[in-house]
Amino acid sequence: MRVAQAGASRTGRCEPHGQINKRRTKNEQKTNKRRTKNEQKTNKERRKDEQKTNKRRTKDEQKTNNERRKDEQ
Repeated sequence: MRVAQAGASRTGRCEPHGQINKRRTKNEQKTNKRRTKNEQKTNKERRKDEQKTNKRRTKDEQKTNNERRKDEQ
């Protein structure tokens, strides 16, 4: 029984370099797509966090402005 080795097809014939290189580039493209998806995800999370902090800031500013107005009266 023959065991399939890296770079050899199941028929027992060696793959030409073109096919090997094509497979390599496909794998690289897949990893690049995954990487960009992860980066986009982290950017979305970062934006959400910034929006939350901005909301919190505006609420705090409104509170302090209201307190100031009360003190002035």
